[in-house]
Amino acid sequence: MKMTGNIKYNEHIDYYFRHVESGHIVASKEVKQLVAYLKKKLDDEKDLIHIDHEEIEKAIKSIEKYFPFRLIPWQKFITAFVVGMTYKKDGSLVFNEFFLMMGRGAGKNGFIAALSFYLISRQKIRNYDVAIVATSEKQAKTSFMDVWEALDSHWRKLEKKFRRTLKVIGFKKTKSKLEYFTNNAKTKDGLRPGCIIFDEVHAYEDEENIKVFTSALGKVPRARRFYITTDGNIRGGFLDQMKEEAKMVLNGEIKGSRLFPFICKLDDPEEVHDFSKWEKANPSIMYFPHLKLEMETEYRNMEHRKSAKLEFMTKRMNIPSQDAYDLVAEWEKILAATKHKFPEFKRSACIGSIDYSDTQDFAVVGLYFKLGKKKYFKQHTFINHKSLL
Repeated sequence: MKMTGNIKYNEHIDYYFRHVESGHIVASKEVKQLVAYLKKKLDDEKDLIHIDHEEIEKAIKSIEKYFPFRLIPWQKFITAFVVGMTYKKDGSLVFNEFFLMMGRGAGKNGFIAALSFYLISRQKIRNYDVAIVATSEKQAKTSFMDVWEALDSHWRKLEKKFRRTLKVIGFKKTKSKLEYFTNNAKTKDGLRPGCIIFDEVHAYEDEENIKVFTSALGKVPRARRFYITTDGNIRGGFLDQMKEEAKMVLNGEIKGSRLFPFICKLDDPEEVHDFSKWEKANPSIMYFPHLKLEMETEYRNMEHRKSAKLEFMTKRMNIPSQDAYDLVAEWEKILAATKHKFPEFKRSACIGSIDYSDTQDFAVVGLYFKLGKKKYFKQHTFINHKSLL
């Protein structure tokens, strides 16, 4: 992938910018916003930011040398911002948080494994440990094992540089290591990481465990956080918080943020019926023909399998499906209703109750509080507007 003409920012950054803006890369609204946001930032701060083109190329070549794949445009684009962009004044990272949300099968685990390999071995920062965290051991091991297998394929050449077990991979020269942890790992208290990767953050109901891990950052320079995920079914959890923060960053509502939000999703649920729009949710689909074939098969199954539709829309298209017969109200309306709170009952014990037959009928919810010796019941009745049609 060689540029023609002058390079304004970087070969891989310019390529991605140009192809998104021209429509050659079919991108989500959020990715288009990101391109505009990044261009403005790079232009406004051009005298403050240093782009290390050699480091970017070194990272890409190293990854492609040892991993069984070549990086595709979106991966090279993100790599440039991860490894090659610092502020001239203090050498700090322009972006130190990366939120990557894309459809299942896009290769985000393989990509994050490749970046982990670079960070512990080619970055040349001593004791720059990388921790991969997930809510299950199986998921936490996914990217770790990708690195392990890449090393295994070249072990005769690399055994003098690395040490490895099925729990830890270490680079001898920098004394940096890669480990994986489950969400409730007891060993996390002694962490001194340079980078923490949270895998499938849609499974986190809140930020509490994430805070425990990130509180260990700052002991080595150039700390990074990665949040990689598809969408999920937990509403109001950590993922929704990240999506809201990303929206505010892209809209310019948060100044000085170092969050890089790369959100791939359909702009509208109806776009699922247009195969040419699937690239919005999965930026790798044009490079993975077997993935495209599997997704087409799943799409056809949606017609007669309700569970397949929910899974496909949520995990493949990053549009959580909402069925009128499953929900009392759409999530946006539920979220809006929470703005009306009862401050007098803050921290009081509460029993919640709901009584409804189906969403085509009345639905009643109630909150039962005890405050001192008095008892209170807050009740509300809903009528689904669709039942009036």
